[in-house]
Amino acid sequence: MATRVSYSVPMLRVIDVERSIHFYELLGFTVTGMLRDESGTTRILWANLSCHRGNPEERTTENESAAVMLTLGQGGGSDLPLGAKLDPTKQGASLYMFTKDIEGLRADLVRNGIDVTEIVPRPYMEKGEMELRDPDGWRVLVGGV
Repeated sequence: MATRVSYSVPMLRVIDVERSIHFYELLGFTVTGMLRDESGTTRILWANLSCHRGNPEERTTENESAAVMLTLGQGGGSDLPLGAKLDPTKQGASLYMFTKDIEGLRADLVRNGIDVTEIVPRPYMEKGEMELRDPDGWRVLVGGV
């Protein structure tokens, strides 16, 4: 058998890693790794976030986990000044996430000021689907299972 990769994590370029961390924490992610600017500032250059059900016996599939990496700037480094803008129309990828409580998650997001669509019934998603954008325009879809 050929050698193969065993795990994939999307890496999103963002303007403010700390702001993006807060957004993804609202979806249930926690920071598992972080890199700060070597100049001694508190600016975060990169972060790894993950979420998963802690108890393997509670999982309904082996893939019941998620991860995302956030990196500062268009070039993947600290090349953008604070407050710069990324063009949301050029964010070509989307993230698709799953939740067992889509109504509860939507209510939590709305309560925290996140703009999220209504839950829309879909033939491929048992409990419907909603859409939102992260602070840099990355499209996030969440399906209810």
